[in-house]
Amino acid sequence: VLSHLGFSVACYASTALSAVNLIAALAFLTESRVPLARGAAVALNPNGAMQTGGEENSGRPLISHSAPSIPWSAGLLYGAGFLFMLGFAAFESVTGYFLMDVYFHGNATKSGQFYGMIFVIAGFTMFLVAVFVYKPLLKVAGERGIVCIGLFFRTAGFLGMAHSPTPLLFGIYTSIQVGGSNLIMPTTSAMLTTLCSKEIYGRALGYQQAFQ
Repeated sequence: VLSHLGFSVACYASTALSAVNLIAALAFLTESRVPLARGAAVALNPNGAMQTGGEENSGRPLISHSAPSIPWSAGLLYGAGFLFMLGFAAFESVTGYFLMDVYFHGNATKSGQFYGMIFVIAGFTMFLVAVFVYKPLLKVAGERGIVCIGLFFRTAGFLGMAHSPTPLLFGIYTSIQVGGSNLIMPTTSAMLTTLCSKEIYGRALGYQQAFQ
């Protein structure tokens, strides 16, 4: 329905919905787990009462009154996710028109067929990277290294797509771009969980999805 009112209207509506999603998460999203004190040495005395660090305890787990918070460095990952999806949205929006104008001389049918084939190739590339490439590369390069490698291939893929003289090369560079992207996204989510306490995993990952 919104598309009939113009492309910009659909974009504004999507932006508004994302903003509502973020505001609702900030205002109403609560944690399902109670923060517990971890690492305390708990022992039973001869009477069966629980003791922690020499002090008697009622038998209930220690509760930390300071709620964990999301560190500022997580904001960098949120910003990275936003820019990542911004690039993908731009690619997805204009690629069909680019193919039709540059390679298929205005033939929408052939352009659409090639566009669909590109997504099939992209799905196959994502499968190969996730199953055969990601884990060995992560062991060798680490999280930061694999993000840098992914950024290199993603950037090279986008540049190659823009300057490809033939549809074949365009498809090859698209696969390179998709492979690089598939190295970045799961790694940034994993890095986010290393920055945040376990008690706020849900909130941290929810904010990440809102920014994307």
